[in-house]
Amino acid sequence: MDHRAGTPQVRDNDPAERLPSPVIHLITWPSLALGVVALACPTDTATAIGLKSRIGSRVIRIAGWRELVVLGAFLLRPTRRSLWAFVAQDLCDITAATIALSTRSDVILSPRRLRAALTGYGLLAVADLYTAVRHGRVAPV
Repeated sequence: MDHRAGTPQVRDNDPAERLPSPVIHLITWPSLALGVVALACPTDTATAIGLKSRIGSRVIRIAGWRELVVLGAFLLRPTRRSLWAFVAQDLCDITAATIALSTRSDVILSPRRLRAALTGYGLLAVADLYTAVRHGRVAPV
């Protein structure tokens, strides 16, 4: 225990910190798909989720890059603690969609589609949160 900070020290190369392969696959494939689709066709993706194409494609492109950067960082060091990065980015998506719905009618093409996308973000967040809570605990060393 690190008495200065009052928290247990955990090393990333500790076997207790490693994730099982099925968990890694479960969390990485959806992120890869979302990131690639967002970068490959941002305008179509923006329109599909109810955003106007001009500003929506920029937002989608940024979200796609963020998705792939978080995924890359996770794959470089797939630890239990790093699962929480996926939860954090889900919260970013939910927050952005909620703000757009409540205050930014100039960027919305279809409120119904954006609400459906928000539901999808919520479901992904629940799945990522469940995974992080279930597998994100690290035993103190």
